[in-house]
Amino acid sequence: MNKLQDTIVLFIKFGSEENIKSLYENGIVYLNTIEYFQNLEDRGVRGDKFEGTVNIKNYESTEKLRLEITDTKAGDKMDIKPSKLQLRHYDPYPKGNLYSLYCIKRSDFLDTDEFTIDSKVKAFGSHALFIRGTKKFIDKLTYEIEKLDMSYMAKPVEYYDNEKTNGEINLFQKVQEYKYQNEYRVIVQNNSQEPLKISIGSLKEYSEMFALDSLDDLNILANRKK
Repeated sequence: MNKLQDTIVLFIKFGSEENIKSLYENGIVYLNTIEYFQNLEDRGVRGDKFEGTVNIKNYESTEKLRLEITDTKAGDKMDIKPSKLQLRHYDPYPKGNLYSLYCIKRSDFLDTDEFTIDSKVKAFGSHALFIRGTKKFIDKLTYEIEKLDMSYMAKPVEYYDNEKTNGEINLFQKVQEYKYQNEYRVIVQNNSQEPLKISIGSLKEYSEMFALDSLDDLNILANRKK
């Protein structure tokens, strides 16, 4: 896959009408803490039980494995023979801020002229902002982050099979059940554990606002030049 094929052609931000309108008209970008998303309980919509995982170990063979569990109060012990075992190591105090966008890349149209957005994204809110000027948006956002003298990374998320993966996991990796989110992440290093609110100016010139109830009637087609 070459660089041209992997170019991001569209960002979509989902949310409430109030928040999407604020982004559209005033460019208000709200970056919550990574810890917030790690502890968020919303039936797996934004919250991810694997968020903050730094290492995964799957044991293919458990025949020789035994787990001894001790009741620290009563002192009772249980010996368990697991049929499957996965160990996950978490960062209990992840530092930084996170901003997520849905992204559509040129490579999404390699085998088709039409892109379908999974209807599950409706759980993210009532409205969406379609951002055509992807580079302009990221340039403006990262410029404001740099003005705060903060470091950041920004790129699409990669999705993995948590039952087959062994090794280190980073914040740009998520389990494949969330692949429908087509997520692009901006992660800012921040030791204060406080949300960031950044203004990048109006997006009206390079974006359009939609109500998500119209999503079923919206087709995203590739415009292939001949």
